[in-house]
Amino acid sequence: MSDLLAPPFPFVRVTRNDVARRAGVSTAVVSYVVNDGPRPVSAEKRARVLKAIADLGYRRDNVAAALSSRRSGIIGLLVPDATNPFFADLARQIEDHVFARGMTVLIGNSAEERAREARHIEAFLSHRVDGVIAALADVDAPLPEALNAHRDRVVLVDRVPATWTGRSIAIDNGHGGWLAGRHLDLCGRARVAILAGPRGFRHVEDRVAGCRSGLGAGAAVSVIAADGFTFRDGVEAMRRAAAGAPDAIFCLTDALAMGALAAIEERGWRVPRDIAVVGYDDVTLAEIARPRLTTVRQPIAEIARQALALLREPSAARTVVLRPDLVVRESTDRTVGLSP
Repeated sequence: MSDLLAPPFPFVRVTRNDVARRAGVSTAVVSYVVNDGPRPVSAEKRARVLKAIADLGYRRDNVAAALSSRRSGIIGLLVPDATNPFFADLARQIEDHVFARGMTVLIGNSAEERAREARHIEAFLSHRVDGVIAALADVDAPLPEALNAHRDRVVLVDRVPATWTGRSIAIDNGHGGWLAGRHLDLCGRARVAILAGPRGFRHVEDRVAGCRSGLGAGAAVSVIAADGFTFRDGVEAMRRAAAGAPDAIFCLTDALAMGALAAIEERGWRVPRDIAVVGYDDVTLAEIARPRLTTVRQPIAEIARQALALLREPSAARTVVLRPDLVVRESTDRTVGLSP
């Protein structure tokens, strides 16, 4: 190696033995300080150890710690689409809860692909994560083998297969759809288009069925199967829905609703005078859309809190079902609410 390519100083790995010698304590005492236990350390010895760590530039070997303690302090989070505002908001909530506990999060994006999902799960397990929180790409396809094999370390959220026997946080999507349909019915809307996203997702089917049940018996309902759940999918689906001259739109995600609003503006229709719009999720963008979006609010913070609580439980099979609620804003008639 030439002098130009040589590092300015050789890399020397600092060990706990080095820290112990510098601080004049045993390696056990260094371990207690670094791991904050399990035994107490006097303030004077702790100060000496911390100074030695700073002087020597010692860094804790997390891999070795995970091997010895079987705890890595890392949670794996798998989402089906990192660009979807709902999953972005959910990831932020989970990261906040995990960080508050002194832990970190590894995030994997499956891009709605089962094979990619399986690779992320294998990677999480190879990093010896303490647990995995996952929203699946496809609830109907066979689950990744690693997911089934390690179900005691996994909590599924939002999209939960009917065959799953592990821990999960499920949303009452039928009730959420009913809230949207009932609200539009009370607003006097009778020609409702549902922008439903791709077929084959159970949460899609539940929200569509719920909306139908909430609408009046005389309502004309059309279901538009969008290619995905994104803003662009909402624009394209709304352009197709416009041919039926609906007076209301129920979008199965807020991202679809944002796209619908853009397509509605493109046609010169006024919201909500000409057409009412209801979304689903209540992501941050719903509050700042113009007009502000009426939407079915998923309890994102509670999903995050409950998912982490389930990971700490010894039980390997329990489902927590959470109910969404309706947030009425300017994209529908704000004077119309729902009775309890």
